[in-house]
Amino acid sequence: MPESNNAKEDNAIAEWVKRNVSPLITLAAFITTLFGGYFWLDNNYAKAYELAQLEQRFEIKLTSDSIQGINARIWQLEDRLQQKSDDITAKEELRKLKENKANLERELENLQRSR
Repeated sequence: MPESNNAKEDNAIAEWVKRNVSPLITLAAFITTLFGGYFWLDNNYAKAYELAQLEQRFEIKLTSDSIQGINARIWQLEDRLQQKSDDITAKEELRKLKENKANLERELENLQRSR
């Protein structure tokens, strides 16, 4: 009789483990999968505000590069005008480039202020 009682207790413990521990392990695995998926998505995809900041930095970079290019062209034209001061085409282009540069500098200031 004691052996059958012991077998019944072992069977009851096995049933309890099967009923309670298995669902707990499944729930823990499910929660771990959910959190892992969330953190993977968070690390691999940019948030909207990060994307907006990146876009703004890119606009600032493009504007700065344009200003540098215009400056280089202005210097070329100024050197050309020193050699040949009666070049009307160079004077006109220089005036337009300086206006364009001023507009780009205002745009750059606005972009940097809104940062």
